[in-house]
Amino acid sequence: MAEAKDKPQDGGEALESGGYEVIRARLVAQGKALAEKTGALNERRKQAFGGSELQVVANERVRTEHACVPADIVQTGGHLLLGYNVFFGMKKEVAVEDVFSIQTFDGSAPEGQAMQPATLDKVPGLLDGEQFVKDFTDIYKYYKDTRLQRLKATDTKLFAVFQIGAATTDVKVLHWNVLPRGGVRYVDTRGDRELPKPASHDFEWTATTREDQVAGPHPHVSIKDLVFVETVGGDLTIKVENNTKDGLGIYREPVEDTNQALDDAKFFYAIVGPLVLLKILPYREQKPRFFVYNTRLKSVARIDAIGQSCMQLPEGHGVVFPGGYYLTTGDTKQFGGGESGAFEFERRIDAPNGEDVLYVFYRRDQGRYVLFPYNLIRKEMANPIQCNGYSLFRDGKLVVFRAQGEEQAQLHPMQVWQTPFMTSEFAAAAPTDGSYLAKVGNAELVRGISEAFSVARLIENSDPRRETYEDLIAQAQRLVDNYYWLGNAEVGDLASDVKTIRQTGELIIDEFEKVVAIRKRAREALQDAQTKQTALVKTLRPGDWKSAEQYMQALTALRNQRGAVITLREVRSIDLPALDVLEKQLVEEFDRVSRACVEFLVKGEALLPVGKRLDEVLAKLEKVDNAAQLQPIEQDIQAIGDGLNVLAEVVSGLQVGDAVARTKILEDISTVFAHQGRVRATFQSVRKQLLTSEGKAEFAAQFKLFAQTVSSGLALCDTPEKCDEQLAKLLVQLEELAGRFSEFDEFLGEIAGKREEVHDAFQARKQTLLDERQARVQNLVAAAERILEGVGRRAQTFKTADELNAYFAADAMVLKAKELVERLMGLGASVKADEIATKVTAARQDALRALRDRLELFEEGAQVVKFGTFRFTVNTQVLDLTLVAREGTMAIHLGGTDFYETVEDPEFAKTKEFWAQQIVSEIEQVYRGEYLAASVLFAAERGEQGLTIDKLHAAGREGGGLVDLVRKFAAERYDEGYERGLHDADAALILDKLLTMYATAGLLRVSPGRARWPACSGRTSTATSSRRCGTAGPRAPGGCARCSATGPRPRRWPASWPVRSASGCSRRGCLLGQLISTPPGPISPRS
Repeated sequence: MAEAKDKPQDGGEALESGGYEVIRARLVAQGKALAEKTGALNERRKQAFGGSELQVVANERVRTEHACVPADIVQTGGHLLLGYNVFFGMKKEVAVEDVFSIQTFDGSAPEGQAMQPATLDKVPGLLDGEQFVKDFTDIYKYYKDTRLQRLKATDTKLFAVFQIGAATTDVKVLHWNVLPRGGVRYVDTRGDRELPKPASHDFEWTATTREDQVAGPHPHVSIKDLVFVETVGGDLTIKVENNTKDGLGIYREPVEDTNQALDDAKFFYAIVGPLVLLKILPYREQKPRFFVYNTRLKSVARIDAIGQSCMQLPEGHGVVFPGGYYLTTGDTKQFGGGESGAFEFERRIDAPNGEDVLYVFYRRDQGRYVLFPYNLIRKEMANPIQCNGYSLFRDGKLVVFRAQGEEQAQLHPMQVWQTPFMTSEFAAAAPTDGSYLAKVGNAELVRGISEAFSVARLIENSDPRRETYEDLIAQAQRLVDNYYWLGNAEVGDLASDVKTIRQTGELIIDEFEKVVAIRKRAREALQDAQTKQTALVKTLRPGDWKSAEQYMQALTALRNQRGAVITLREVRSIDLPALDVLEKQLVEEFDRVSRACVEFLVKGEALLPVGKRLDEVLAKLEKVDNAAQLQPIEQDIQAIGDGLNVLAEVVSGLQVGDAVARTKILEDISTVFAHQGRVRATFQSVRKQLLTSEGKAEFAAQFKLFAQTVSSGLALCDTPEKCDEQLAKLLVQLEELAGRFSEFDEFLGEIAGKREEVHDAFQARKQTLLDERQARVQNLVAAAERILEGVGRRAQTFKTADELNAYFAADAMVLKAKELVERLMGLGASVKADEIATKVTAARQDALRALRDRLELFEEGAQVVKFGTFRFTVNTQVLDLTLVAREGTMAIHLGGTDFYETVEDPEFAKTKEFWAQQIVSEIEQVYRGEYLAASVLFAAERGEQGLTIDKLHAAGREGGGLVDLVRKFAAERYDEGYERGLHDADAALILDKLLTMYATAGLLRVSPGRARWPACSGRTSTATSSRRCGTAGPRAPGGCARCSATGPRPRRWPASWPVRSASGCSRRGCLLGQLISTPPGPISPRS
């Protein structure tokens, strides 16, 4: 890998991995700093709590009366009880003192004097009871092969196990009760019922079922989708991917029966933290196989010892088994070779310091113990202590002894170890210095220090994975969360370092993904090269080749493959040794084929087939009628040329024995080269002719299509940005067109002209759109300004802050202003949009300030100003200019003041009768509903607003139809003051009656004046008109509107007269003149 870093590499990949390497270096430095601080804290902890290491402190020897083999040792009543196996030969009876001895142990005595013999009655009730002596004697009397197998002590019991048969399970167990106040009392020989039998595993094996099987060409069993196992195809395979298409995996080993199916084998599993323990029994095999799969590292280890016994390490560190351990970090170690499988788990002893744990395993057939001390902080297991017996004292002293094989001896060596496995009471009695560490506690410190070291070890991992960094982040977070004291200055403020590591870990995961991708690409590239090279080498059989072309193709392929392999050296993170192997193989194959090629060429006439092939290519050129057919011909010419080049180099580089033969080979190659040159020249000439003839037609079609694309692009441009986008696309197309026809100089001018034309068209379109957008922006800004003026005025009328805030939060005008801001942003006028938004905010703030001022300075709204206890009335009325009636005249009045100015205009005075009229649609004589009904009728006569008489009749025939029609008609006449539900309903009733009369009046609908006074349009003489008007009835002052010059007209239209055209009379005295202010045209007569 170091060589790979020195090679040139792709800039992008270097940049990607460079970021990872920088962050990785930073993380490593932070890990080292954390490890140093944690180590210093651990040293202070040891000073505060007196840490003790596991070490030998003394060697002792115990002398027995007879030569014997030690069996076991236990502690009881403050003394050591040693058990032996003695073989006398001629002596018939075995006494108690021949098998047991009591020793006193003084840990403070000088070395060699700590063990002193004591009499059997030193511990009352132990070996001096009559019943015990009788039972002991009977065992040795009635069972010939009796031997002491082991001694075992618990808090309440003491057991002596005697093997009385050939099998280790054929035993008699003598047992005593341990009294609470000291001493023991013998019970009987049936202690096997109460002898504790610890479980061999602290987890349960789970058998797989059919639901866990995954079918396919290579079926397997899924273990919770974490790992996949199978025993088909002749091997046991463990996979990490749920892939049944192939039988490959990360671990494989053969099975005895190669024809077994998936159902034939038995699979069991147990999930222990990130570890998956597997128990697999292949078909027709007697012993199951045991594996440990690490989900973090995606690795497998076969450990059959876990089948005999297996225990979990504390804090989820891993598992321990007879003979070794396996950690979740992947570290594993096994002691003692292959004998570990016969050991059984005996007990676990936890040190009060929380740092050390002792696992005891026992082998029954040999009477041997193995003690495995594990340290949580260092996450390592010390070398195991093997012995035939051990005894642990309250101060942590451990006495062990070993048998010297099967040889009997009178002197038995013993070792005294100092260990941290003292009793909790003894540890609690140790004095403390009252420091902060003492307040935290040793056990708590040990757990925190252990996890801190775990974080540092994860960082030091030489081959990290994504799971490694995920575990790092999780452990760092858990460390900060679980240990409050990490941030204290007395412990070195480890919390800040851990938090920094967690942050760096989060950064490195993203960069690590890039590195993983680079490694994956490198691995795939190498695999592809290996596959191609394997296939190529399989085809290299020079002995079977009959033509020079086969040699040319083979040598060219070998050269190209070597070039590809050399190129792969520049790929980052690729396996360089593997590339060396590939390149070496290519060189060897190239040399082998080259020598065979020279031998073939020396025979003469070897290159004639090449010349014939060139002649065939020349014949094909004569038949070509389009440029598309030239591509395979060009490939043939190129391949022949490359092969000839390789041949020339091969011949030049190898030593041919016969100089004449070598010269002949080179001349033949030169002749073929000349022929190939002539063929190539012919090819170029034919190609140019075909391209010229085809290019013109194609260019015309492409140019026409491009013109249509320009038109389409212009139609799509509805924003200036789209103009730029479409222009860029079209210019790229134009450049592609220019590149495609670059060989034709006559087309370049047309392309350049079209480029200018397109550019000008889109620039003009863009400018038009910019002008339109600016106009829209100005309109929106003006509308927003108008809205803000109204909002500002309205905001000054609120009396509480809640009302004001509610107004700015939900009022339609304020929301409209905000909508205009968004529309301005959409048009790109961000400055104007920000200005409007700022004004909205400013209006609210100004209104709030003004409201606060009013509340502080005014009372009763804004009518009274208060200064202390004084109150002053003020006028807040807006200064509006109005016309008001005053003393029988109209006067101009300035609101809020005493200013009045009478209007003295004779023409205006003539309108006095209308001064009291409030709205245009109602006067004293005409109701608003009547006016509305007449307006609808006249509009229908004139065909206005989509109304006709027929539509009115149709609406009248429908229930409520006239009301809807009239309501819709009135909705557009805001200044006429109609009230919904009142005037429209009345008008509908009136209109309904009018329509009935309109349909049934017949000829009464036609005005007789139109028939008898056809010339009453200005052409009739004055006297005639006067005479005709006089027949209408009594004359009155004034005249008709159309013939006022002829004389007076009636003040009221007689009720007996038919309804006439409203256009004939517009003065107030006429009937229809009272209905509308501006009468509509005449009613059209109907036949």
